[in-house]
Amino acid sequence: MTPTQATPTPVTPVLLSTATPLPVTPTLAFTATPSPTPMTGVVAGPGTYDDNSTALIQVQGTWEPIESANGYGGRYLYSADPNAELSVQFLGSGVAVQYVGYRNFGIFELLIDGVLYQEVDAYAAGGTFGLSVFIQGLSRSVVHTLTIRNTGRANPASTGAVLAVDAITVLE
Repeated sequence: MTPTQATPTPVTPVLLSTATPLPVTPTLAFTATPSPTPMTGVVAGPGTYDDNSTALIQVQGTWEPIESANGYGGRYLYSADPNAELSVQFLGSGVAVQYVGYRNFGIFELLIDGVLYQEVDAYAAGGTFGLSVFIQGLSRSVVHTLTIRNTGRANPASTGAVLAVDAITVLE
């Protein structure tokens, strides 16, 4: 079967997380945010993609690579821009987002095919690497788009609203 481009439709995902996400009811309405950067046509298959992979597209905002021995592949992408957004197109039954938590990190959104599925609070009292959020139960026969979007909001304990993405894993 040849994969087709996904048409955003409501899906009942199975949300698992090793972090403590904010309590959010998934929204089935689409977020009307035009993408200023078209997708590259690269579709990620099962596997883990580092922050410098050509499959991961910096859609908007200012992003900086930060070298760190604790990051997947020795670095991660960091943005203090409240409008920062990353996207990846993938073919698989789910996706995992590996991110970093820290005392000045904020809340980010995960969208699949334009549908908001979860907000994640990346605040941590100390530097915490390897935090992951999983979205599973997606159709394997269509190309999906994962969007990671900074909200510019933060946990009251946080001193900022920074976002740090370390890697993306496309699930079989």
